[in-house]
Amino acid sequence: MLTVRSVLATSATATLVLALASSPASAEVVCSQITGECRILADDPGESGDSPNSEQAADESGTTEVVSECERETAGAPAEDCLFTDGLPSTGGDQPSPDEVARQAIEELDLPLPQVGLAPPTGTGLVGAPVWMWVEDDGWSPVSRTATAGSVSVTATATPTSVTWHMGDGASVACSGPGTPYTRDADASASPDCGHSYSAPGEYEITATVHWSIEWQGGGASGTDSLTRTSSDTLRIGEGQALVQ
Repeated sequence: MLTVRSVLATSATATLVLALASSPASAEVVCSQITGECRILADDPGESGDSPNSEQAADESGTTEVVSECERETAGAPAEDCLFTDGLPSTGGDQPSPDEVARQAIEELDLPLPQVGLAPPTGTGLVGAPVWMWVEDDGWSPVSRTATAGSVSVTATATPTSVTWHMGDGASVACSGPGTPYTRDADASASPDCGHSYSAPGEYEITATVHWSIEWQGGGASGTDSLTRTSSDTLRIGEGQALVQ
């Protein structure tokens, strides 16, 4: 009886063509669905067709195997050790470590650049007047990605936690959230949670850096990391003039 067993199934599909001149009484064919390479294990002598880049070897008991090129290069390692094709190094010959897969998941996180909001909305403020800063809500939500290598799957989730504003005058403002968008009914009041004022006129480049906290879990392990994303805008500050009656 011929038994076909797939090893490490993935989305890739392999096609196996076996040409047996005379089938052994019982045999097992171990095939990789990634590489398409197969090993034929027979309980008694018999002829079997070669797979691509392979050679036949028979031991004293008469067992016939088709040994893949990968197995020859790795000194006869099992076929399972030759299935790592995701571009990550293997640990222990079997699987990549959860840390390695986590790095891949983190690299695939598509974190948005912050959309900077500034008030006054006209783009020109006054010396001593409050300036409001905020990041638009559509760039302030968790982002997740999952990476898989072999049987190890890791999910990384990034959450925005704070914003550091460099105001262009040497000052930095740390805000624990995205900030509050300015509305006209706020008039000339200061921002309740993320604001600044300038002491001299000029054109200032304002930079917003969003800090993302990352947590990952999978493969029996977990960990943390962090990333940042930065955008900038400019604001002109003019000298205030008193009205004379």
